[in-house]
Amino acid sequence: MSLMDREVVAAKPREKAYKLADGGGMYLEVLPSGGKSWRLKYRINGKEKRLALGLYPTITLKEARGRAQDARKLLANGIDPSENKKAAKAALRAPDTPAVHKDTFKDMAVLLLENKAKRCTEKYVDDFRRSLELHVYRELGDRSIREITGPQIIKHCQFIELAGHYLAHRMTQRIGEVFDFAVSLGKAEYNPVSKTTHKHLARHDRKNFNAFEFSELPTFLDKLEKSRAYPISKLAVRFLLLTFVRTGEMRALRWNMIDWGAREIKFPAKVMKARRDHFVPLSSQVLGILKEAQDITGGKPENPAFPMYRNYEKPASENMVLNILNNLGYSGTMTGHGFRSLARSTLAEHEGKFSRDALERQLAHLIKDKTEAAYDRAKHMPERVRMMQAWADLVDGI
Repeated sequence: MSLMDREVVAAKPREKAYKLADGGGMYLEVLPSGGKSWRLKYRINGKEKRLALGLYPTITLKEARGRAQDARKLLANGIDPSENKKAAKAALRAPDTPAVHKDTFKDMAVLLLENKAKRCTEKYVDDFRRSLELHVYRELGDRSIREITGPQIIKHCQFIELAGHYLAHRMTQRIGEVFDFAVSLGKAEYNPVSKTTHKHLARHDRKNFNAFEFSELPTFLDKLEKSRAYPISKLAVRFLLLTFVRTGEMRALRWNMIDWGAREIKFPAKVMKARRDHFVPLSSQVLGILKEAQDITGGKPENPAFPMYRNYEKPASENMVLNILNNLGYSGTMTGHGFRSLARSTLAEHEGKFSRDALERQLAHLIKDKTEAAYDRAKHMPERVRMMQAWADLVDGI
């Protein structure tokens, strides 16, 4: 990998289009108009071809590398990524055109994805679709859903396991979802995927998100302040630190979700992991951060509070925070999610000062008792207001 983010940003248009190579056939094409496009050069069946990976800055360097790697995996399996891309686009148009669905695994998967698109985020559905295209369809896609057996699935998932234990377990779970959906439609008699299926794969232990200690926070804040990151990006990082929200929720925040008078944010259920409305009380310091961001972006009600630095109508890249942390020297030691862990572990040490319930609700962790959840806001909000101001004061104090 030869390209650096700063080189991509600094690339200026010339009289003629030119390329900046990144390695492995991937390069950035810079057009005279100033447009920048990621491309992958590859060979298949003796022919040289090129695959468009997306436009910069919509697609970051890291995201382009991920797409290039996905294309190389397809090539390794004898699949032309350009043709695969065309097929994926055709699949997206499928709901708009009447079709006779055969009872194949792929047909059931397409129907499942259409159903998921009505209730899940576009990002999740796209990830689900791409994972099936890369790891499942070639072997199981054209087979009758009724004829696929448990041993065949185990054998295929053990092959997927060569690419990673977590991937194998995730794909086993997603294959099972397709079968559950087929059973619900009467297209399959039973789901051959069970807990026993997972036991044929190597164990995968999930790791906690990386986070540094509270004692390291002063150095981090000093580095952040002195960094050359864009002002709106710095504000986004400080917002994460002081509110405990997830990176995806920060990116989903719109100005019309903020109640300045009540000093709180209402995140609607559709952007939350637990699919429930979530209220975040705002400390004086967070209100100041939001007002700084509003001065930069203009604060149109429907626009994101923390947008891309060149387009205030689009939310910041999902890798923006991680890129800043990596550039500050925290690669492998801190993530955007790590700010939640940092706040939780620090406040947990203040035993007796704040209840565990208030902390868990501020983190938007799922409340299993629906009756208790209904009264959650009234019951814990006053304590959460005090806790969030105390946390902001504690950070300010260092």
